[in-house]
Amino acid sequence: MNSGELTSSKEILQIVSLGEAGELAEVVESNVNEAFDTVTRQIGDKHVVLCARAALLLALPLAVALLFMGLLDGKRIVITGVLTDASLAFGVAELALEQGAEIVLTGAGRGLRLTERSARKLGDGIAVVEFDVTEPSHADSLRDFLDGHWGRVNGALHAIGFAPEICLGGTFMDAAWTDVKVALEISTYSLKMLADAVAPLMGASEADSADADGGSRGSGGSIVGLDFDASRAFPAYDWMGVAKAGLESTCRYLARYLGPQGIRVNLVSAGPIKTMAARSIPGFSEFEDAWTQRAPLGWSITESGAVSRTVVAMLSDWLPATTGSIVQADGGFHAVGA
Repeated sequence: MNSGELTSSKEILQIVSLGEAGELAEVVESNVNEAFDTVTRQIGDKHVVLCARAALLLALPLAVALLFMGLLDGKRIVITGVLTDASLAFGVAELALEQGAEIVLTGAGRGLRLTERSARKLGDGIAVVEFDVTEPSHADSLRDFLDGHWGRVNGALHAIGFAPEICLGGTFMDAAWTDVKVALEISTYSLKMLADAVAPLMGASEADSADADGGSRGSGGSIVGLDFDASRAFPAYDWMGVAKAGLESTCRYLARYLGPQGIRVNLVSAGPIKTMAARSIPGFSEFEDAWTQRAPLGWSITESGAVSRTVVAMLSDWLPATTGSIVQADGGFHAVGA
């Protein structure tokens, strides 16, 4: 900025959008000084103007800090389901970090090494903890780690799902219970298992809670799960669709039982995204074709940003009275007919 020229509001907004907090502070301070010099020349009382200028400049650091606060500033978020940088959970993790959160990732089995590799892509010092939802003891071990690492947890993302091959692809009637129970344990019951691990570290404190006569119970935390619309039967989705229907019911019951602790439990129902998990679904191209033709807002199977932003909003404090809900992030597909 040239000396003696006030910066326009448009230029300041451009600086804000680039995230240059230090530059913004310099610009605002320069503008304040220029404006008060003009006022001094006009009213003549230099002492009054200097006092006002000093007071305003003292408030600048707070004002700039507020401009750059993220939705998740100070939040500690557990994120499951990060395998590669194409995973929906990776996009959520990346955005959560941008919005000021600290994160811990979980992984399991052979995928644990992939999760560790993805953690390094997200930044330095991001912890990765083993959390195999088929091992009951892992809920306790994850909770113990989080208790020692953070003490308190503010949010968690459930992005866990798996079904044996026979449970997908039009072979619904061929799947045996031994296969179906695997899909239900990993894709449905795992939400309750994640809640077992994090809810004891989320409960609203006495200072946050109102008395038993009513009022707000405080913001204990937020558990968000990734979902795919289970209100109808899709081609080839088969027993995974059944598992998602169970996930949706589990969400409602968790919301009922964890609500008194100030813990919100919600799902984000995403449209189809081409992830590693999606590639394992036979006939995935049928989903792509249907969404492309019918979603009122349009849909791209390679763009997950809208889903990530929806999840981050649900993890934030901006929806304090929302629980037991399924929030659609599908381009509007769910709302229209054929």
